[in-house]
Amino acid sequence: MSVYWGIRKKLLVITALTMLPLLAGSVWVTIRLVERSYTSQTRLMEEATLSRVASRLDFLIQMAKSDAAFLAELPDLGSLARSVNSGGVDPVTGEAYSWAYRDSLSGLISFMDAKQVYDQARLLDAKGQEVLRVNLVDGRAEEVPRSGLQDKSKRYYFTEAARLPMGKVFVSDVDLNRERGEIEKPYKPMLRFVSPLRNAQGRLLGVVVLNFYANRMFQDALGGMPERTGGTWMIMSQDGYYLYHNTRPEMLWGAPRDLDTGKNCQQEFGRTCRDFLAGQDTQMDRESGQVTAYAAAVDLQRGRDKWLAIIHLAPPVGIGVYISQFGWVLTAVTIAAMLIAILLAWSSGRIVVNPLLELAATMKRFSQEDWSARSQVHSRDEMGTLSDGFNEMAGRLQSLYNELESKVAARTEELEQSNQSLVQNEARTRAILDNTVDAIITINTKGVVQSFNKGAEKIFGYTAEEVVGQKVNMLQPPDVASHHDEYLKRYLETSEPHIIGQRREEHGRRKDGSLFPMSLAVSEVKVGETRLFTGIIRDITALRAAEDSLRQSQQLYKSLAEAAPVGIFHTDPTGMCTYVNEQWLRMAGISADQAMGDGWAQAIHPEDREAIWQDWERTAKTGNPFEGEYRFQHPDGEMVWFYGRAVPQKDSDGTIKGFVGIVMDITQRKEIERERAESMLLFQSTFEQAAVGIAHVAPDGTWLRVNSRLCSILGYSREEILGDAFQSITHPDDLEADLSLVQELLDGETDSYSLEKRYIKKDQSIVWINLTVSLVRDQNGEPDFFISVVEDIDRRKRAEEDNLRLGQVLEESLTKFSSSMPRRSSSCRSTRGRAATWATTWTS
Repeated sequence: MSVYWGIRKKLLVITALTMLPLLAGSVWVTIRLVERSYTSQTRLMEEATLSRVASRLDFLIQMAKSDAAFLAELPDLGSLARSVNSGGVDPVTGEAYSWAYRDSLSGLISFMDAKQVYDQARLLDAKGQEVLRVNLVDGRAEEVPRSGLQDKSKRYYFTEAARLPMGKVFVSDVDLNRERGEIEKPYKPMLRFVSPLRNAQGRLLGVVVLNFYANRMFQDALGGMPERTGGTWMIMSQDGYYLYHNTRPEMLWGAPRDLDTGKNCQQEFGRTCRDFLAGQDTQMDRESGQVTAYAAAVDLQRGRDKWLAIIHLAPPVGIGVYISQFGWVLTAVTIAAMLIAILLAWSSGRIVVNPLLELAATMKRFSQEDWSARSQVHSRDEMGTLSDGFNEMAGRLQSLYNELESKVAARTEELEQSNQSLVQNEARTRAILDNTVDAIITINTKGVVQSFNKGAEKIFGYTAEEVVGQKVNMLQPPDVASHHDEYLKRYLETSEPHIIGQRREEHGRRKDGSLFPMSLAVSEVKVGETRLFTGIIRDITALRAAEDSLRQSQQLYKSLAEAAPVGIFHTDPTGMCTYVNEQWLRMAGISADQAMGDGWAQAIHPEDREAIWQDWERTAKTGNPFEGEYRFQHPDGEMVWFYGRAVPQKDSDGTIKGFVGIVMDITQRKEIERERAESMLLFQSTFEQAAVGIAHVAPDGTWLRVNSRLCSILGYSREEILGDAFQSITHPDDLEADLSLVQELLDGETDSYSLEKRYIKKDQSIVWINLTVSLVRDQNGEPDFFISVVEDIDRRKRAEEDNLRLGQVLEESLTKFSSSMPRRSSSCRSTRGRAATWATTWTS
């Protein structure tokens, strides 16, 4: 009689010994299954995250390229570039450089304020010199003064962009910004987008440069991923140099163009770096354990082998990382189970052990992703039931896992496409609205504001948060705001448009309460069952001011022309007169009707008429300014000298449309010139033909001008004496007295002086002269030159010396004679005096 020895009874005997290893095995298998599933899910999430970061970075790059190409096609920047290359005037539009610069500056500031992502926007001329530059400082676009503009002709991005055709954009490497050739501190990594400007013939006019602050781009693309996902995030250039590293910032900017530290991916990761740069995922061992590196590549510029590699070194994946903290418990349980198994070997035998071992082996294979593994234990007891249950569970798990894998992959791809499309559409719409200079405001049928773009914020002074959700009449003048709801209600009831579909001028009210003129166009939009109204508003304050300024300028020109002290005229290209002012008519002595056409020529003096017509014909052919001095002859015979000048008036293509000119009465100047010439002739004749020597002498004693008589007295030629000083030919015994008198003249103590002195002639002989000197001062009272009159008194002085010597001889003779005679009376002394007097008189 056989007894059914079921598993239940067997387990009743060995429950305490078998439960522990069975529980441990089940836990281990569960851990392995969950860990592998978690690992797979983590990989999918990491790949989706990296793809989202790469898509965002690529979107920002494409946006910047579009913006650079957009700026390069702006008419204002094109006009500015043409005016720089054409001497200050745009040859296409005729606009002056100052106007083009002002319009371009206004456009760039609006663009930078709207974007808020670019660090710099610049225009370089064809030689690489900055013409216009706008920086974003603390969220506000500011013009860089012209003293701060730099020469960028040696920078690689300028030379590369200068080779591109119109409409193309060159994308630079991400490197550190340089100012005046030096790396700017603190470090500012930049990614530059450069697009050329060319004229219709393809000639380079300049380039537009947008500087995207790389740190802002990377942070926007990562979107807080380093904080949410952990691990290490890196962005590298195509050469393996670090551009972003969230855990080791000291590794950044090792490229030769930057700090040139030599630190790069190859140095840190060796051959694995090639996988990173190729955008391939890989596993590697780190100090913290085995980590998985997820990589993606973003193309900067196709065809130039230039890209960015994004790498995420994820921390060790799997629940096993956390379970490992309890490894000692599992180890203890396993050792205990092994000891119990050995003790059970002699009691349980093959009946219990073998099915369990086979079932455990099957479970192990299943945990190693051998989804075809099935238990081969077939019995009628509970072990058979457990085996069948495991096989059924394994089949369902396999089916569920395969279905889950398929759904996760499909859903991940669907989410990626949906997210990317949503981000691109939202960014594109927002970029268009925010980059629009005009205000764009959307309201519903109740007049409540639904959207308020950047242009509206700038025009009205409100932020979008202050306006969205409020009634639109807060932006209207009080007299209009009080009736706006009534206008809107009437339109909704009657559909009769008064503003809808039309452009009209209204007034808006800013946040500070001030009113301004604006151009308003309103259109109706239906989104499903919802009716919305979109208003496009343009601030025309500047336009109205310009119109007022133009009217004032025209009136001012007319007033100036009539009040001007000179004659003003205008002719057509052939010289036919179309306008003259009153001053011209007074100078010419004819009426306005007589001056029109070629009648003005009748006022020209007959002797000058032919010459002035020839000059006009030459001016009309060459386009050069007309200039000359001619005479008017009045009907009564009065003659007026005038100076005339005219310049061509050209249109935008350089064609001469006429001439504008002035005439000035120079009759008085001509008379002064004639009198001056006669005076100079008289002076020259007097100066040269004088019977005495005359000279002009500088304050330092240098001869400036001498006449022929002075040269004859001194024995020098005019060329020999000019440039020399009177001190060099003055007798040494007379020089000190002469210089003392000169100083008194310079000090203003006397107006003139006379002096008898001696000159040393060219042949070294001595000549006595009588010198009379006066000082001429300039209009500021400073000494200008001396007028010296030199009279030759040499013969008189020598006669006086002879008389003196003869008198001395006679006196000596009488003295000797009187000393030899007896002293009788004083009559002898008187006789001696009379003798001396007689001698002096006789000799003279």
